[in-house]
Amino acid sequence: MNIDEIKSKLNSSDAEIEVLSLCEKFLDEKIEQENNRARLAEQRTSTLLNTLGASAAFLVFAGSELKKVSFSFADGSWFIIFLFSFSLLYIFRSVYYSIRSIQVGFIKRTTPESIFELQEKNKEEALKDVLAGKLWELKNIIHPNTTRLFYVQRAQRALVLFFSSLLLTSIFAILNKYGVLYSIQCALIVCAFLMIPFYFLVDKLIEKNNGWNH
Repeated sequence: MNIDEIKSKLNSSDAEIEVLSLCEKFLDEKIEQENNRARLAEQRTSTLLNTLGASAAFLVFAGSELKKVSFSFADGSWFIIFLFSFSLLYIFRSVYYSIRSIQVGFIKRTTPESIFELQEKNKEEALKDVLAGKLWELKNIIHPNTTRLFYVQRAQRALVLFFSSLLLTSIFAILNKYGVLYSIQCALIVCAFLMIPFYFLVDKLIEKNNGWNH
């Protein structure tokens, strides 16, 4: 819907200037809310990228430590590499969604030059033009902001799962030193099979149940 189509729906008369002024105030509040959402998305993305940079250092350190361990399918130590592989997948996913949030298209806004057109109109028509412009701008802000926050939330989830996988890798590496993994190999195989579909379905399951809706 363009500005002219929006303007045609604003049918308040000159006697209802107060109604138009009230609508303008409402739109100003909504636009400010969307601007705050945009700033929030940018701040979260910046924080994510900084955290991912630090996370890469943890990943390199963990990888260098795992090189010292001999792995075998016989004693269950293969599960440590399996977990570490998932931590790699999750950090790559977090980086991917962080980049997607940055790549969201530019937000369309009204130009300041439109003020020159308003000077030739009466108060009612000028106010309708201003309202139409603000409503058009609001409609063009909402979708990019929602998309950006959608990707940011997915990147946050992936980062949390990355740290969880890395922590579990460390715990199972310690257990492996005491030969615990050998005695629970059946449980490890079940966990491995469950983790594969979980990787692909976790976002949809959480989003479906509004488990991560900020």
